[in-house]
Amino acid sequence: MKKIITIFIATLLLSLTSIFIVQQPAAASGSSNVKINYEKDGRVKGLENPEKMSEKSLNMVLQKIGLKEESINSLSKSEKEGIVKRGGKAIDIQVKSAKTYYVSLDGSRTEYTESNNKKINEKKLADLKKYNEITGNSKSILELNTANSLVQDKSKDLITVNSSSTGEIPPIKTEPNGDLELMLQVLYLGPWDGQMNYKYISTATWNEKPFNTKTDAFGTAFDVNAVAKADSFQASWLQTQPVSDGNGGTTYITESKQLSPDPNAFEQYGHGVKIPLGDGSYQNISMSREVLVSTSNIGEPAYILTKYHHTYGTLSGIGISIGPASVTFEGTWGDDTILEYNYTYGDVNPWDL
Repeated sequence: MKKIITIFIATLLLSLTSIFIVQQPAAASGSSNVKINYEKDGRVKGLENPEKMSEKSLNMVLQKIGLKEESINSLSKSEKEGIVKRGGKAIDIQVKSAKTYYVSLDGSRTEYTESNNKKINEKKLADLKKYNEITGNSKSILELNTANSLVQDKSKDLITVNSSSTGEIPPIKTEPNGDLELMLQVLYLGPWDGQMNYKYISTATWNEKPFNTKTDAFGTAFDVNAVAKADSFQASWLQTQPVSDGNGGTTYITESKQLSPDPNAFEQYGHGVKIPLGDGSYQNISMSREVLVSTSNIGEPAYILTKYHHTYGTLSGIGISIGPASVTFEGTWGDDTILEYNYTYGDVNPWDL
């Protein structure tokens, strides 16, 4: 089984198989005939009474703001209403780095590359033996493939890296193991008390249920020039599972819940959540938070790091530590996928400040 990581602008697609899934479209009821007005700096002006708007109208406004379809699909209706009420515009961000690491039982990390493939396979065999001895399990290796290097397709604005690990090295085996897509979007919301107000939206989406459904971890951190705005954190988990409708067809059951930040990973420069994965064929984790940046930083580079840990097994539970522009996961065995982003503070006109 193969992991395929694809980034579209600010999107990372970690694909363990070549599986396609058709997601249910957002609700299309109601009129989308909404008048959009713009600020001088290009922001969409906020709209009054968004709670009275149809899902279709909300989605249309979010598209005008610049949110990608994947981000829109990850937001709850209340989150959509909050963004539409405030208005804003999406900021262009650049992917500085995208890497995936194998994290051994002893905590050491090895990057998935062609040259490291043999070393990683040996580490996995040793970790598997140790894990079985400690837990009394009897997991076994079925197959191990090779890894490919990072490839950029400029014609499609894509960055793709193929890394390896198939076989049943808890929890991986040679049947479909889902697609993991990571994305970050930055919105400029406008001035706030003489500062620049941005919103960071991080999403992780499983298309197809992963074989392993232990507790994963997801974190985002940013540089010290961005200070988190109080009471602006939101996070949610949603899953959709196909079931028989009793008439030879398929219907979908949707379950969702709000997530609280991990208390040890809630800082002024970042946040994280722990997610016990469910059995849904589609699962989405979304985190968002507003930050304030002094106008003295206009023209300076902004830095954001997003990190996802998919757990193979754990002996002591997973821990998350957040530092300025850093996220650390502790106490768990699996894969870490890390994305680093840049943009420039002050993508606004001076008359707006």
